[in-house]
Amino acid sequence: MLFARWIAGFAGLAAFGVGGVTRAATTEERLQIPRFDSAPCQFTDEAPDWPAVNGVSCGWVTVKAHHEVNDSPTLRLWVVKVAAKNSATRGQTALIRLWYGPMAANITASSLKNAPFTELVRATRDVVFFDYRGMGRSEPDTKCVVAPATGSTIKARLRSVLVQSRECRRQIEARGTDLDALNAATSSQDVRDIARAMNYSSYEVWGASYGSFPALDLIGRHPAGLRAAVVGVAIPPDSRNREQVSTFARGLAAMQRECNREPSCRARFPEMAASLGRAMQRLGRERLMGRSRRLTPVDLYQALLGMAAFAPDPGSLTFVPLAIETAEKGDAALVARWIDATKGDDFGIPDMANPDVAAQTTLYCSALGNRPTKPDYEAAARRYPYLALAATPTDAMDRLCNSWKISGPPRNLWRPVKSDIPVLFYSAALDTAVTNSDTVAAARLLPRSTIITVPGVGHSFSDGCLVQVEAAFLANPYGVLDRSCTANMKPIRFALHGFEAYAAEVAAH
Repeated sequence: MLFARWIAGFAGLAAFGVGGVTRAATTEERLQIPRFDSAPCQFTDEAPDWPAVNGVSCGWVTVKAHHEVNDSPTLRLWVVKVAAKNSATRGQTALIRLWYGPMAANITASSLKNAPFTELVRATRDVVFFDYRGMGRSEPDTKCVVAPATGSTIKARLRSVLVQSRECRRQIEARGTDLDALNAATSSQDVRDIARAMNYSSYEVWGASYGSFPALDLIGRHPAGLRAAVVGVAIPPDSRNREQVSTFARGLAAMQRECNREPSCRARFPEMAASLGRAMQRLGRERLMGRSRRLTPVDLYQALLGMAAFAPDPGSLTFVPLAIETAEKGDAALVARWIDATKGDDFGIPDMANPDVAAQTTLYCSALGNRPTKPDYEAAARRYPYLALAATPTDAMDRLCNSWKISGPPRNLWRPVKSDIPVLFYSAALDTAVTNSDTVAAARLLPRSTIITVPGVGHSFSDGCLVQVEAAFLANPYGVLDRSCTANMKPIRFALHGFEAYAAEVAAH
């Protein structure tokens, strides 16, 4: 039931149009696959000539739906390229970005203008973005038209989503869309084919959060031309951390340790976990009403997870202890307004009316083969009793994935990643979405790997020092990495007041 926060971890940008369906390739086309075909960028937030003026171009890369099948049908991936400023390396080498989520990259002019990492890296190489299969503009077409999910209780909401799921699956099958072409293995091989189609002699890959999963698969395959990789807040294929209730608990424990370093914080928030347990009980006991229904402990958990891990403003993390305190014993109306504004999808259960959810469901139920099941949630509830009410219903994702009916990914997708490719890992010290132990596990068979743990940040963050370190690593992945700026990284200072103003701002937006 943590699916909604998992797949929507990073706020999306304005969406492009819908991609087409998978189709059979002609003999001539098979000889030219993978193939790049340019196309207008169609940015709606700038003048038509903005891409050309700023070295941005767009197009389609045609790839096999099933990479290992000779006569496989084809599909097209939507690609955006930001050209290198150095004419000597332009078109020769690239950094290919695997997006978060999983969700469409949905690159816009505005997002490119506010991307310091892209600007820094493009000094010496092209930067390439693409939409995952079935998302954004990329094919196949996994969109469906269903009525919005309804239900004012968890059970009713889940029943409605399961009806949605069956109807969406029926529409996809009727179109002939092959959902078995969507998994993390195909995403990693799409990176290889994009590099080949765009004639790059060498390239690097960057993947964070969900994007780390196909990035690590690609590293393990070690295709020709792959020079180095940057992997952030990693999800290794052989991870033993199967559900987010436990990762949230570990992240909260890390926050408590940070808080205890400051006497004023330790005195104000001596036991955040116990306080959160009492807040959960309050939500179960009192009738705190949102705009359309009564709020539940699951909603409180989703609000805190979003605040700690996925909020667009990384500063939200500083208010987590105050949010827990307020949820336990603060003004009921304030608590209700804040939770209702930040809880995400109802009860954390996805809505198939969202354009990308069908593709995300496919990836979650197959490519994330270590996905959590009912016994995992039940074990987490026993391990962390104060979060037991957050793991309800424990069988939600089992029922959703059973209704989706897809094949599993290649068995070798779950192998530990081994490679001699240089890899720079970064993790977040206060991550509540994945654990730092996952980063260590991902790096254990990668002898040329380096791990940087950024203090005082959660899952979604931006750090100027890290940007500089990443760029330096990509410039010379086999050299001595200059990470001196990390010595100046600061621990977090949790807020001791101001939650009411923060909650009002969140509710207003």
